[in-house]
Amino acid sequence: MTAQLIIHGVLCDEIAKKDKRIKVIHQKNYGVSIARNVGIKNATGKYIGFVDSDDLISNRMYEFMYKSIIESKSRISMCNYCAFKKNTPQFDEIYKTEIMSTDEVIKELMKDRKVRNFAWNKLFDIGIFKNINFIEGKKYEDLGTIFKLFLEVENVVYVNMKLYGYYIREASLTGNYNIDTTLDFIEMIRYRYEYLMREKPNLSKYINMNRVNIVARYFIDIAKSKKISVLKNSEFKSKLYKELEIAKKLNTREIRKINTRELNILNKILFFNPYIFYFIIKNILTFTCMKK
Repeated sequence: MTAQLIIHGVLCDEIAKKDKRIKVIHQKNYGVSIARNVGIKNATGKYIGFVDSDDLISNRMYEFMYKSIIESKSRISMCNYCAFKKNTPQFDEIYKTEIMSTDEVIKELMKDRKVRNFAWNKLFDIGIFKNINFIEGKKYEDLGTIFKLFLEVENVVYVNMKLYGYYIREASLTGNYNIDTTLDFIEMIRYRYEYLMREKPNLSKYINMNRVNIVARYFIDIAKSKKISVLKNSEFKSKLYKELEIAKKLNTREIRKINTRELNILNKILFFNPYIFYFIIKNILTFTCMKK
């Protein structure tokens, strides 16, 4: 344990002495999922939220989200967010909400724009976690968990305000690429896909659209890392190209009609030749960095 962690731990203990509502738990770093599950197990309140240690939140974030839950009688509230690196994020102050049914939330989650898999921009009724835990021992644990929480409720209230500041870490910018992480990502996507196709067959075209679009993400991450050599790993390449073949078959006219023009173009290039796709994305990223 580093001296900095010891100082932080002591500081937390001192704050807890001044406010009995605060509970401090000391444990080894076993990963995000275990930390969250321990927090859920030890929580005594009716609602629970999660904040990553590098990020910032509006000092009114949970006030607005709690207010939205009470007003809408929903069990999950989620807010908008903004990414930042150097400058302090600018948060919204004008309160506005929207209530979404379970099907609407899952549909938007599959579009991966308005509704995202993050745990940190949400406030949950803790009772939803009675039979659900964050998947341990895997990266991208949110992918295998958040959708199941949505399926437990009748509706979700969306607070259309930027209240959470997501810090862009240097590793995510430079592409600190890891094959095992991507394999976990593929596994979580498959798990979510099969689960939702069973539970929500009425939304199958949106679930299939997400499976199609997600393959481009794998190759974009490789392009960010500039490590095309990872494709020399036979196990990794085999699983990646299997996902590519599945996406090609799923990309029917019906899927293309509901997809965005930009994603249809990206997918067309990717399905034609993944290597050409890689070099196009890599050059776009290089050009963008040069402009900055």
